Amino acid sequence: MKKLYRRLAVTLALSTLFIAILFTISLYGRSKAESNHYLNQLLESEITNIENTVADQKEREEILKEDYLNRAWGVEYIVSHDFKNISRSNGLVLLKELMEVSNISVIDYSGTISLCTDDSTGKLYENQEELQTVLHSEEDKAYVFCVDRPQFSQRPAYFYVLVKSNSPYYAAIRIDADVSRLGLMSREELIQYTLRQATTEYDTSMLAVDQESGRILGITENNHQEFHMEGTQSQQDMLQFLDSMPTREPVLLKINDQYWQSVICRYEDIYLIASSSMDKVFGNMAQTLLEGLFGICIISLLTGLLVHYHIIRMQKELSLAKAEARYDKLTGLYNRNGFEQYAEQFLTQDQTAGALILFDLDNFKKINDFEGHPEGDQILKKFAQCLNACFRKSDCIGRLGGDEFVVLIPNLIPEEILVEKLENVLYEVRKMLNGYYEKYDTSVSIGAVPVDGTIKTYAGLYQCADAALYAAKYMGKNQYYINHGEIPYAQAKSKTNIRKEKQNREKSV
Repeated sequence: MKKLYRRLAVTLALSTLFIAILFTISLYGRSKAESNHYLNQLLESEITNIENTVADQKEREEILKEDYLNRAWGVEYIVSHDFKNISRSNGLVLLKELMEVSNISVIDYSGTISLCTDDSTGKLYENQEELQTVLHSEEDKAYVFCVDRPQFSQRPAYFYVLVKSNSPYYAAIRIDADVSRLGLMSREELIQYTLRQATTEYDTSMLAVDQESGRILGITENNHQEFHMEGTQSQQDMLQFLDSMPTREPVLLKINDQYWQSVICRYEDIYLIASSSMDKVFGNMAQTLLEGLFGICIISLLTGLLVHYHIIRMQKELSLAKAEARYDKLTGLYNRNGFEQYAEQFLTQDQTAGALILFDLDNFKKINDFEGHPEGDQILKKFAQCLNACFRKSDCIGRLGGDEFVVLIPNLIPEEILVEKLENVLYEVRKMLNGYYEKYDTSVSIGAVPVDGTIKTYAGLYQCADAALYAAKYMGKNQYYINHGEIPYAQAKSKTNIRKEKQNREKSV
């Protein structure tokens, strides 16, 4: 009997050991596969971010082109109608300051610069072929844009537009933009920017390496910025090492005297390397192993089923709670909590630019009182649709409660574009409200404040936008007001100050 017990004990021990080894191998393989999948997802996310940033850069360039073309035609109109006075005085310099450009050049029909705000007056225009292309164009409003396409690490050096003129005094006008104020980035800066925006865990990192020089371009911000890979002493060694590595497959690298599971990706002119510490791969394996061994017992199946049931239920409840915590049920927009989280996260960035806009439906209570709350809810839904139609997908739109809505434009927007958007909202809302606009004077008042880094908190921006909204309502509703800081929140509800501000703006006009 003792021998039987001994054999059973040995058999049980060997079986347990065998199952433990199989489970450990399986667990390691699964952890490694999950880590590899996560790293590849991280790389895809970074590539998508780079492509989105490139697209935003191109979109910004197109907006700048349209903006500076309008400025060029404005200069051409002014100069053609007052050429003699401008040529006799410093009118061209004043015009340059008015248009906020770095230089204005007036070229005559001989190809000579007859007037210029720098020291080029009297010189031959440097690009005669460009000038002749504009002059011989059959279009009345012919123009040529020239934008520098710099090397990898350099920003654009020039950005100008040359427009044709029908004036008998001169042939064309060129305006040059101050490229330092355009916000255009080099390819290297663009990659560094997207890496700064990447969200990674502490034991996960990502870096970019130039494929031509082997130079490290950037590392995610929440990781050590010092980087040394074993076996590489120079940038050339780094380049040769990366060239020899497989792509999109897990490799083991020793970085900063620690082993990391890494995935290397070649993307256009850079290498992207996503790495996860082996501590993460092996993380909590001992505890998971013990839990797995415990699952070998008789009740493992029941326990597994119960755990699976509760996990699925918990995930559903968590997903529902997250959705309810961030989104408004009626309109599908961000609610107050979700919008404030987005805005506060946006304001933590190093350089923030854009605009915060508040909307409030005027006399909306009359619709609820006389038409009923269901009809009021339909109006709120339609207004949300108007905002979605008037703003881009990248803009953050939310409903703060009741009939108060808010939009955050998370990038630099010229004031004339902002004004155009606000006027479009007023137009679309009037069209949407139909009879309610005439029946109950239902409209929308808008208050906006530029985001330029002066106010660094969401609460401060909201107060300034709220002050602008109050100003718009006080001045008659159904209009917008952009607060450039001239109406502090503490004084916003003083009718005297609003009246003074309105008078000052009328005097300035």
